[in-house]
Amino acid sequence: MKHRLRAWAVALSTAVWTAIVWLARWSIRRWNWTFLVALASLVATLYGVSLTHREAKQREAVQARRAVLSIQLGSPVRGEDGIDWQRLVLHNDGERTLDSIDWHLLIPKDAPIEGSIGQPSDDVTIDGIVYAHRWRRHIVSLRPRGEPFPILALRVKPGLADTPNNVSILWYIESDDGTFPGRQKDGTVEYGRIEIPATKPK
Repeated sequence: MKHRLRAWAVALSTAVWTAIVWLARWSIRRWNWTFLVALASLVATLYGVSLTHREAKQREAVQARRAVLSIQLGSPVRGEDGIDWQRLVLHNDGERTLDSIDWHLLIPKDAPIEGSIGQPSDDVTIDGIVYAHRWRRHIVSLRPRGEPFPILALRVKPGLADTPNNVSILWYIESDDGTFPGRQKDGTVEYGRIEIPATKPK
């Protein structure tokens, strides 16, 4: 009887130790697998961060080579009647040449402006002011930091008043490099502003 109990105890002990060893090996294998998964996840994350950083750098490089467009007042030209016309010119202060642009001007409907000011489009109301919308496309090589490109000349109509008011007009430009001055978060256009000097009497 004692021999049987001893044999049974030895068998049970062996079985227990076998189970413990198996569990230990299984735990080690499982821990190694978990470690490998964690390591792979870490490597993938670091690669993703590196890729994102590289893409950001590439985007910055591309943006650095963009055109930066604006419409500004140029030097006035004297008309046959002796009154100055105000020239509007395109500037490219960026780092890339553009071959075509669409400029847009918004002129208050009641403003005493005269001149050839592009093709008509639908009126636009901004802050309660109704603007006449004019635009034109130019196929032109607009080089970075090159000579400004004149687009039109206009003036405040000469009137009877000795000191007529300046006229404020809005502008924006569309091109392959985007819209200038830019767009709001909701996608609406931002506008630049130009003050057209009052016409000085002769």
